[in-house]
Amino acid sequence: DETMPTLYDCTEIAKEIGILSKNGKPHNQAVSAIISELDISENEIVTTAFSRNGHDDVTVQYKPSVLDAVRRWLIENNYPDSVSHIDKSGKRRDFNILYANIA
Repeated sequence: DETMPTLYDCTEIAKEIGILSKNGKPHNQAVSAIISELDISENEIVTTAFSRNGHDDVTVQYKPSVLDAVRRWLIENNYPDSVSHIDKSGKRRDFNILYANIA
């Protein structure tokens, strides 16, 4: 009986590492921006379809290796206080980051 590995969405990765937005909430957009900088293989991403209030949607979750990769990226980049992301339309967004529990 193979147990599923623990999976994390961007919010859970933010909570786990302590990446917060200015209002102190887990900063899933910043995590998403960091993940887009990483070289993540397809088998580290798990996409699950779900239905909520009659809307079908997809949730993207990541294996623990991605959590480690995000953590490494932060260390290599000296825990930046913001991270930039260029979205699909080419628009640049900057996400400010606060950190909790960074030892």
